[in-house]
Amino acid sequence: MLFSLLMACWMDSSTLPALNINVINFTNEYLEGDVEVRIYDSPLLCPDGLPASFFLVLPKSDDPLPVSVIFHSGAMAYSDYVEDASTFRASGRLLSEWGSSRVWETLNLSRKTLATAVTDLGYLPTALANAGVAQIYPTNCWGDLWHNGVEIQVNDAEREGFTRQGLDMAQFAVDILSSIELAESTGFSDVQEKLDTSTISMIGLGTGGQAIYELLAQGYTASAVAFDSAPASFAPYLDGDFASEQEALNRIFGSADLTTASLNVSALPSSTGWIWSNGDSQHPIEALELGAESVASIDGSWVEDQNAVGHVFSNQDYALAERVAQYILTGDSAAIEAVDTGGE
Repeated sequence: MLFSLLMACWMDSSTLPALNINVINFTNEYLEGDVEVRIYDSPLLCPDGLPASFFLVLPKSDDPLPVSVIFHSGAMAYSDYVEDASTFRASGRLLSEWGSSRVWETLNLSRKTLATAVTDLGYLPTALANAGVAQIYPTNCWGDLWHNGVEIQVNDAEREGFTRQGLDMAQFAVDILSSIELAESTGFSDVQEKLDTSTISMIGLGTGGQAIYELLAQGYTASAVAFDSAPASFAPYLDGDFASEQEALNRIFGSADLTTASLNVSALPSSTGWIWSNGDSQHPIEALELGAESVASIDGSWVEDQNAVGHVFSNQDYALAERVAQYILTGDSAAIEAVDTGGE
């Protein structure tokens, strides 16, 4: 269904460009094996008219690998209203380049530093790769917290000058794992057989956690989910000195009750991890505490306060990243003992 929607509403299949697939080697000081990073153009277009990319991190393996879909942080933006949509010009976080750069930073393969207040050392993708987990990283260039779509939860495209499609991208990132048509249209077919789509987990970094709330609300399921520094609700932003955030939330959610787009414990799997900190540098603490209290009520869940100043901890702490990888695979969040190699 999503494939038909993509092709009908955004790109005519007769005018699709040549497939653009780039492959590089993934590197990190903790990496233990051969891992590729593949970059694809999706059929979705960013507000600047360029394709929105998605990334695949693929460890070398003779057997199909479990998959985790990982949603990056920072996808919240807006620009001035326009009187004529034809005069709109995308900039900042509404650019295709910004979305790709955000994933490059998550992988710690970027020379640029975006203003995201996140320390990205690439430890989470490394730990997942070492654990034999393939990873899909969709990009968000619509600044919509992964909430809006072309047919559902639509934004006021006439006034804003562009259509927000973060939810469509989140759905695409999951659908392409099993859709033959989507895979053929993007050049993804050759890797589908390398993925075990019976085991799909999701990880939300910062506001990327909203993508998981949205997907679960649309009926998608996951074997395990993990949130790192994700606000359980944006309702706390409606009070206090958050003028810029309030305007962005109004553009994204309109008149909708924010509680309906918040964390819904009843939709979560038993293996749900909630990493947060009482010293989070980006969100009102009550938005994080709410999630911690709610997820703690789930049998089998993992809730842990890092008790440190910062934001998105699993990508800057390798030991924590290993525990995230272990948890989504086994449901065990216990610390992993270091192996003594006999070195000094």
